[in-house]
Amino acid sequence: MRRIVPRLAFGHRRSAGFLLFSVLLVPHESLAQWPGDPAVNVAVCTATQEQRKPAIVSDGSGGAIIVWRDYRSGADYDIYAQRVDESGVALWTANGVAISTAAFDQYDPVLVNDGSGGAVIAWRDFRNASWDIYAQRINSSGVVQWTANGVPISIAADSQWKPAIAADGAGGAIITWYDYRSLPNTQIYVQHIDALGAVQWTADGVAITTGANDRYDPAPVSDGLGGVIIAWRDSRNGNMDIYAQRIDASGAVQWTANGVAVTTAAGGQYDPVIVRDGSDGAIITWRDTRNTDEDIFAQRVSGSGGAKWATDGVAVSTAQNSQSGQAIVSDGSGGAIVTWADLRAGSGAVYSDIYAQRIDSSGVVQWTADGAPVSTAGNEQDVPAIICDGSGGAVITWEDYRSGTNYDIYAQRIDASGVVQWAANGVAISTAANTQTNPAIVSDGSTGAVIAWEDYRSGANCDIYAQDVCAIVGGTSPVTVVDFHGEYLEGRAVISWSIHYVDKLAAFRLYSRRYGESSWKFVAKIEKDGTEYQYYDRWPGSESFVDYRLDAVDLNGQESTAGFVAVRKIEASDNIICQNRPNPFGRSTVISYALPARQHVTLRVFDILGHEVATLVDGIESAGVKSVQFDAGNLPSGIYTYRFSVAPDAASGDKPFVSVKKMLILK
Repeated sequence: MRRIVPRLAFGHRRSAGFLLFSVLLVPHESLAQWPGDPAVNVAVCTATQEQRKPAIVSDGSGGAIIVWRDYRSGADYDIYAQRVDESGVALWTANGVAISTAAFDQYDPVLVNDGSGGAVIAWRDFRNASWDIYAQRINSSGVVQWTANGVPISIAADSQWKPAIAADGAGGAIITWYDYRSLPNTQIYVQHIDALGAVQWTADGVAITTGANDRYDPAPVSDGLGGVIIAWRDSRNGNMDIYAQRIDASGAVQWTANGVAVTTAAGGQYDPVIVRDGSDGAIITWRDTRNTDEDIFAQRVSGSGGAKWATDGVAVSTAQNSQSGQAIVSDGSGGAIVTWADLRAGSGAVYSDIYAQRIDSSGVVQWTADGAPVSTAGNEQDVPAIICDGSGGAVITWEDYRSGTNYDIYAQRIDASGVVQWAANGVAISTAANTQTNPAIVSDGSTGAVIAWEDYRSGANCDIYAQDVCAIVGGTSPVTVVDFHGEYLEGRAVISWSIHYVDKLAAFRLYSRRYGESSWKFVAKIEKDGTEYQYYDRWPGSESFVDYRLDAVDLNGQESTAGFVAVRKIEASDNIICQNRPNPFGRSTVISYALPARQHVTLRVFDILGHEVATLVDGIESAGVKSVQFDAGNLPSGIYTYRFSVAPDAASGDKPFVSVKKMLILK
């Protein structure tokens, strides 16, 4: 392993921490298949009849898995999926693999990456003459893994609607929905399905809410410990409000029964969307009518359910007229970036524009009051979707009627300071004949994105097309970075990365930026030397966050971003578990952890199916920084997880600490 000598000497002190947020970046090896012409694009599915409502997730290798509802049978809607690689080549059966072709209709597919290049997909299903929730797992080769046509998540009486999904971190998923089994009211339910397709909690789901009044539109996000935080809209107070609940890995609710109030402001609050806050809580944003017109508000909740920002939320935008259709993504530093469709253009405006706002971890908006314009082109821009760009900013896509004839797909990148980076009002992603609509977006592993949408270029029926933004705006890298990771340890930021593909790579350049700064500062140049790299950087005083950016330098001296990580300082009172190094690895790797006091520690390794394959630690350990070597010589290649558990002294009153991380064996 290439170990870079620290650029400054440091003293040692007894405090340790670890990374709370990281983005794995896998830049393109080639863009040969992605066209650079927005009138062309890549056909994902052009089967007969229509294909609608694409959803998309990263495949973990710079490509994407796309799922949609499909009417090719001519009798009812089914669910199909396709994987496209980093070059835009379809990897599975032409026009997609059937996920479910059960009798009657299947609608509203949602999906998450399974951690192994495949996905877990859930949908709403009418095969039993009422709407139920089903799920299926598909592997990286396009082979379904569970019962044909899917595993029932809930087949309770009456109907279950609007499934939403979060990964469980071990190849399975946690799925939530709103449920009519308790008519006349709707309630929120949730279920966990593991990597083998076995439901883990109460049959037909755990009730998150009970009693009178209605609850709708659950939005889940992983809590990082095998559970989820779910937000929903709730009528218990007469008007619609936003409530939330945390469910642990065993399916037990963690906060107040029926959820904690996120906002109970006057008027109504609708359509919550949610993202992790980089710690153990979440940031939630919603559409809000407390001021008569629709505005955008947000709130941060802690891991214990407490509101971190102003009571009833912080105003993201209260511009005149209405703001709606909000979407959210983490900014990588404990805050979030929110985008929405905006009618502020004038009294009686009927055409919306796209705006965005960044809000920091303290709930302070960072950009222009009421949001920075992303696109204010003529006619309408609507249905925004967003992903993090890996550098504290975001890539936003939307459907666009500026032509005055048809809707097209456009996109814009906005940096951490709220400055748009591409052409004014966005770049055209698809301007093919007829209409393109309902875009879905996922990171391409670099600073760009893969976008999928409904496409009518063939005529009356709708197909699914996709495009990598970088093929249009440029931005490739001479190297594939498979792990870019940072952690705080004893007064230093330890920045590590691995590479497995090199094309004209000469060196790396590392940059840093303190939280709240807009400009990057050069840290070091690291010459090409092997496949494993590590750099130690002195921590800047009392800073809580430091961003690091890794650029790859090609043989012509041109730089392109290959990775981004936000490192957070954690104080000595916290239990720490670090990412194993090296990662990926062939035979052995080292896992480090830190304890603030004498405690009982267990450290166990599991395969992707949840079977325990090794116990590395199980006993009482003293305070301090520890390391243990894991020998995987007898294990096959694949994704594994390791679970770090700390049981504190009962007299301390502290809660047990559990953290799960992934590692990859390559032989």
